[in-house]
Formats: sequence, structure tokens, C-alpha cells
Amino acid sequence: GYYYTQLTDYNIDVSLTTSEHSGMHRYQFNDSHEANVIVDLMHRDHLLQHELNLDQLSKGEISGQRLSKAWAQRQSLFFVAQFSEIPKLEVEEKKEGKTVKAALRFSLDEDQILMVKVGISAVSMENARVNLEEEIPGWSFENVKQEAEEKWEKELSKIEGQGGTDVEKTNFYPA
Repeated sequence: GYYYTQLTDYNIDVSLTTSEHSGMHRYQFNDSHEANVIVDLMHRDHLLQHELNLDQLSKGEISGQRLSKAWAQRQSLFFVAQFSEIPKLEVEEKKEGKTVKAALRFSLDEDQILMVKVGISAVSMENARVNLEEEIPGWSFENVKQEAEEKWEKELSKIEGQGGTDVEKTNFYPA
């Protein structure tokens, strides 16, 4: 899959694409050489347990785990995120002695793009790392996007439909 949006308040172009257990982000900060990314484990649903590891930040990597309660009583998610640039920790917020939120700052050259790769797993941080390394070994956003589109096309081409308006066809089978 692929998703694009512009964060108009900050003039940031955001592109996202995925593999099966990993994702890739592409951020273009059009008005600034200072790029900020907030990692917030509290956002979304009720957080039962958390861990945000910043010990590999100097190598451009963070990892962690969040156990939450929403549609599932105990939803576990482990992640490893790698940045194309080395961030500087600006703000760190803790809860129960553990980091739950971090603001990362990146110094970028003009027109430089910040890339982020994230591997996930419901089993372990090591599995999240393996998923990331196997599914997105490099930094080519276009390759990951193309592979995702090819997989979707292969699966969706198994379905054939007849009739319907153009709008109905688009809703059923997105372009």
C-alpha cells in the first residue's frame, strides 16, 4: 500500500508504504532544516505496559514495546525503527520510570528527505528486527512501494466483477 498527505500547518510532505510486517516513512520538511519527530507510546488506546529503548539512538535506531487494551484485551506490539539520519534527543517523557514519549530532532540539508523504516511483531523485539531486515533491507522507498503494489494487484486480480458505476468500481477496487 501507499499513502501520501501534506501536513499543511508545517509544510511537511509525508509518504508511507508497507511490506507485510514493516513500513517505510518518507518525510520532506519543506520550510525547515530542523526536523522533529515525536514517538508517543501513549497515543491511541489504553496503555497497559510499555518500553521505549533509546540506547541505540546514536546509531539512528529506537526500539520498544507497547501492550495496550482496545479492540483486544491485551494487544502486544514490538517495534524496531531505523532513521536515515542520526537524531538528537530533545525531550523525553517518562511514566513509572520508563520512557513513554520522545521528541527527536534531525538537522537536515536543504531538500533533504528523512526516511524511517519500522519493523513490527506481536511476538518479540527480535522478530520485529528480523521482519525489518528481511522485508526492507535497503532505503529505496520506491522499491518497497512497488513491491506492495504488485502484491495487492496479484491478490485483487483474483476477483472479477461485472456491472456497477465507475464510482462503485473504484470503491470496490481502489486505483
